[in-house]
Amino acid sequence: MQARIFIIHSENDKKILERLIREYHEQTFGETTLQIRFLNSSMNECLGEDFGEKIEEEIKNSFLVIAIISPNSKTSVWVNQEIGYAKGKGKRIIPMKERSMAREGLGFIHSNIDAQLYRVGQKKFRRLDNFFRKIFGGRKINQVLKNPVAKPVKESFKLHLRKAEPDVV
Repeated sequence: MQARIFIIHSENDKKILERLIREYHEQTFGETTLQIRFLNSSMNECLGEDFGEKIEEEIKNSFLVIAIISPNSKTSVWVNQEIGYAKGKGKRIIPMKERSMAREGLGFIHSNIDAQLYRVGQKKFRRLDNFFRKIFGGRKINQVLKNPVAKPVKESFKLHLRKAEPDVV
């Protein structure tokens, strides 16, 4: 069985998503465990699938959901529906919240201790390694890569993205 992460984000937060992926690749020193798939409406038209159903399927098959919370996502109907669907399916949701919104309460975030805070425009996400430790059950990325047996991640880890461009690396 493959371990999957689904990232919920606003289409307007694509740069934040790209930075998250790039920094994950940098922290794994090129020895990445991610197999990236892109979901967008044009690809789903080719596949003959309903976009909403495909997103539901990806969330249902994920073991973890990361939600990028920003002013853009706060007003996005899709983001709110996807978070609600993931919550309804009992998925673990790790919020990645823009620092300017740190004091704003959002229904599924009980405290900012649970959230990775970031600043728009900063060159690197601070404490990103701690963020990934939450995802990997307290272990550093290097530990997961060296010993995937403890938590099944290496070579079976998928990151599913919604509405990202196919050329994003």
